[in-house]
Formats: sequence, structure tokens, C-alpha cells
Amino acid sequence: RGQLLRPWVDRLTPLPDFHKTAREFTANNPSEKREESDMLRELAMGSAHAVGASHIMDVVFERLNDCKSKSWRHGSQGLKLLLHLIKKGGDWVVFRAIQESVVLIALREYRHSNQDIQGEIRGHATAACRYINNIFALRRIREYAQGEDADGIAIGFKGDPWAAAVKAAAWAMAKKDGKQPDKNSVRLRPQTITRVRMETLIDGRG
Repeated sequence: RGQLLRPWVDRLTPLPDFHKTAREFTANNPSEKREESDMLRELAMGSAHAVGASHIMDVVFERLNDCKSKSWRHGSQGLKLLLHLIKKGGDWVVFRAIQESVVLIALREYRHSNQDIQGEIRGHATAACRYINNIFALRRIREYAQGEDADGIAIGFKGDPWAAAVKAAAWAMAKKDGKQPDKNSVRLRPQTITRVRMETLIDGRG
């Protein structure tokens, strides 16, 4: 009976097409059918799951790569979406941004004949790099942004089981270098964050 009813259930409760929504948000021409705020909210909630986050981030970095050869607006909108997801999206977004950090670093030196466009893209890319390279700045911005939206997603660094492990690793690195640990200045390389996360998963703590 369940197999017979399944097609009808799927028709009644279709899942959002996050890939399509992400492409619509980052398109050259702004959508006339949907508000940007509605799309951002949908994408942030969709990024809480691995599959949804993968579809969304594939589009984001496709658009960022298009920025150099096809359309600056693809890059601008892609960065705008990425920054929103870094603040209000799922943890999967952060991991993917760390993996693709080379693209973001390159966009910090983006060149365009229009100085306003150049400054906008460089500024967004610099902000994204700052968040993914500083675990404490990242945690603060995520706690603040997600605290503003009580109905938003619950996934974040606040209360996350691996946040303490990452913080401990940062302090250990500072002590190893003979420096006094400072929660406002300790930085982690992306590889370190990823390694700590994987070790946490392997140990069964995440």
C-alpha cells in the first residue's frame, strides 16, 4: 500500500529544487517572480542537509568561476549568496567554502574596468575569506545572524559538538608556537579545521 501511495504523496509534497533556486538567485537578470529574501531563506534552510547543500554550493562556485570569463554579476550574486549561507546556512556550507577557498582568495584580487563592481566583488570575497579563516569570527557571526531569525535553521556553531574541539586545537597551536592563546586572535588554517572535523567524526563525537 505504501508503494502505491508514494507517487501521490510526492505530488502533494514536492521537495524544493534548491539547484534551480540557486541558479535563479545568481542569474544575470533579477527574478520577477520571487523576492530575494524568500529565495535566501529557502536556500539557507536547504543547506542544512548534505544533498541540498551540495546542489546549492555547486551552483555558487560555478557562478564564482563564471565571474572571470562570463559575467561579473554571476560572481557578485554568488558571493552574496555565499556570505548569507556562511552566516545562516548549514555547516556543510562552511566545509565546502574551506575546500574551495582558492577561488575566494583569487577573487580578492578581482579586476574590472568599473571600480564599483571591482570593489564590491573584492569586498565580498575578502569577507568570506575572513570568516572561513577565523573560527572565532565565524562562530560569532553565525550565532548573531541565526539569533536574529528565530524561525531559521538550528544548525550552527552554538552548541555544535565539534566547536569545542576546534577551539581546543587553536589554543594548542598557539601554545606550541610559544604564544599566549587569545580567543580574539587565534587563527586556524582551513586544513586544520577540516582535519579536526574529520577526527571528531571518526571518534564518533560529531
